[in-house]
Amino acid sequence: FTGSGGLTVSGELRVQGTASDPVVFTSLHDDEYGGATTRNGTTTAPASGDWYTLKFQGNAEGSTMTHVRVRYGGPQSIWVPSGAIRVEDVAATFDHVTIEKNYAIGTVLSNSASSISDSFIRDHTTSTGYGVLLTGEALPTITNTTFSNNLTHIFKDGSADYADGGGNVFEE
Repeated sequence: FTGSGGLTVSGELRVQGTASDPVVFTSLHDDEYGGATTRNGTTTAPASGDWYTLKFQGNAEGSTMTHVRVRYGGPQSIWVPSGAIRVEDVAATFDHVTIEKNYAIGTVLSNSASSISDSFIRDHTTSTGYGVLLTGEALPTITNTTFSNNLTHIFKDGSADYADGGGNVFEE
């Protein structure tokens, strides 16, 4: 992705990678995945906020992402708390997902009972630096997930909360 690129999901989406070959959503400039995709003869470093968001809404209930990496996304605006992943009013499943190096927020769950398990949420250090932002009536279950190098690992806004499924690690 680049610029305002992203994906809005309004139907069920199933993304299935493997431990050795994950599906990667990242910046066009991320040469770690995909090689030198800009083909401009120079090295352009990826940066948080290089692309917009993966947004789950409407009929996206039941969507799943397994063995996926989400990097360098999230709009560069603190006024629109989108995060690299945004789930609104539906429940999605995120299993063995690495969410890292995104601008301001890794994941926003709004009025969502999604589940996050066996995952890594890390390196959100710009702007608000939330690993996960919970809003509205969000009540996800988070299990066996490691949070590291976020300014705030989980931020709960209003009545939002999460169910701790156990095994979560919160590193400085």
